[in-house]
Amino acid sequence: MIVRNRLRAWSIATVVMGAVVVGAVAAAGAGGGVVDGDAAAFLLREGVVVSADREVLFTQRAAGGVAAIDSATGAVRWSSKLAAEPVAVRGELLVARVESDDQLVLVLLEAASGRQRAKLEAPLPAGVRGLIDDRLGERFSLRALPGGSELRLVWHFVSEQVAAAVAMDGVPIGGSRDQRQGAFLVDLVQQTVSPAGAPETRLPVASFDELTAEQALPGLDGRQFSSADGRSVLLSRVEATGDEDRYLWQIHARDDGDRLGSLMAPVSVAPFFVSGSRLVFESGLAIRHLGEGRLEVDALALLGVDVPSGVEQWRLEIRDTAYRGPFPP
Repeated sequence: MIVRNRLRAWSIATVVMGAVVVGAVAAAGAGGGVVDGDAAAFLLREGVVVSADREVLFTQRAAGGVAAIDSATGAVRWSSKLAAEPVAVRGELLVARVESDDQLVLVLLEAASGRQRAKLEAPLPAGVRGLIDDRLGERFSLRALPGGSELRLVWHFVSEQVAAAVAMDGVPIGGSRDQRQGAFLVDLVQQTVSPAGAPETRLPVASFDELTAEQALPGLDGRQFSSADGRSVLLSRVEATGDEDRYLWQIHARDDGDRLGSLMAPVSVAPFFVSGSRLVFESGLAIRHLGEGRLEVDALALLGVDVPSGVEQWRLEIRDTAYRGPFPP
């Protein structure tokens, strides 16, 4: 197996096992990944929070820990092993999660340096596991919602029995499924965390929206998607046949519709935003069969592409928290 990580014009293999799921987004409108009501920091994908000025990404690292990444160059501004998952940026603080199965553990880090300001802990309900990495049949998600000096964190836990689809006698096997949801309030001034009432809606599953006919930019042929911050539009349409780079992405400014650039891609859409001349987006786990039992793999990563030219400027592998096996036969 060959693991690839090199600078190139953006062209990756067919995406498998890490496909982007398009779904409902939080009620912040198109680009509903906003996690900071005052400064408008936003969520690119779970575990990747972008600063209000779009110059810094706070992300999980492939080898563990968190890091602050320059969105223009991909350079690491700082990294820390004190946390495992960025959750939100509020003012000068990064709120991040620490690995712990039986309770919610948060650290407040200085966004500029990564220095720890405080550590907060609160118990989770019995049977709920605060996982960072998914396990067979189990997944825990935590998202931030805006709200004054108190930060509202909404969690969702899924636990299901995973078994073989058909028993030996040919009778289908049905597994049990348990879904629970709740919330915590984090007071950043008093540096406390406490349970809150359960939210009325489920967590969003994507950091972008497909625009409706009323929202879409006029005169463009293809599906249109909002960026995670709502400031840009990705026009996507099939331009080629075959396994690789079938889709044409055209990037437009949301306010005036100006075309910023275009590139070919293997998927119709991915979480993205634009900062200056840089397009930053998620590149899902991809695999290519080279023959003779050899595989070429692109790990889950964030990519920075020059918008006018479509040339990749930087690539950063990030932690892949999805469970990918083994599964029951």
